Amino acid sequence: MAQLTLGPPSARMLAMIRLTIRQVLATRTTLVFALLAALPPALAALFAVVRRIPTLHINATGFDVFSFFMVTYYLHVLLVVIALFYATALIHSEVEEKTITYLLLRPVPKPHLLLAKYLTYLMAAAAILAPSILLSFGIFELSDGAHGFAGHLRYLLWDLGVMALGVMAYGAVFVFLGTWLKRPVMVGLFFAVVWEWAITYVPGYFGKLTILHYLLSIFPHSTVQRGVQTLFGSTTSRPLAIMVLLVIATVFLGLAMETFRRSEYVLEQ
Repeated sequence: MAQLTLGPPSARMLAMIRLTIRQVLATRTTLVFALLAALPPALAALFAVVRRIPTLHINATGFDVFSFFMVTYYLHVLLVVIALFYATALIHSEVEEKTITYLLLRPVPKPHLLLAKYLTYLMAAAAILAPSILLSFGIFELSDGAHGFAGHLRYLLWDLGVMALGVMAYGAVFVFLGTWLKRPVMVGLFFAVVWEWAITYVPGYFGKLTILHYLLSIFPHSTVQRGVQTLFGSTTSRPLAIMVLLVIATVFLGLAMETFRRSEYVLEQ
């Protein structure tokens, strides 16, 4: 593994981030995520071509389809998948590959190591999600003739903000699972599929125990999912939802750092 140079704590963390980002970008997981992220722009380009065929009579606007993609694909699928497989692997993969002991020989405190890896995960997730969303938005808007671009730009900014909060909150929860459990992916899948996707839409206030509830509460587009929240009177104001998401990210990242600090790892022969 590459050597970290001695220096101030900030320099050591930056070196750790550079090392981790190289490791993350070299994985097959990143390639799979890049392909998944390329799907919406590709479908946007296909939509732009197909809607020009007069015999098809497509009434949906590009912005309508973009809104659909944001909630059904980006928010419900791609965001969760990236957070799950990236964040749980930050520490767990080091344990599985028996490189954790070598990692701990670095001249960086254990909580700082985990924080550096978490920041790397945030950058990697942003590098995959942001270009995909921006490109999809641009293609869909151009398919409408770009006349509504200025009016829809605020939706794009909100979308990026929602995704950023989702990356932070989900990532903190999954990195905690990765430091705490021996099989974090299985538990993470249960959390993502059963808890997040199912419990969110349970009538009443039970859904407020999910991250997805708060992401939908600040989601700028009018969707069926938000309609369900309104129907059952379980909506949360945007300021409160943002605050809750930041608290979730902070609390679970803190738990992950403390769990990692207390854990003992022995190199197996």
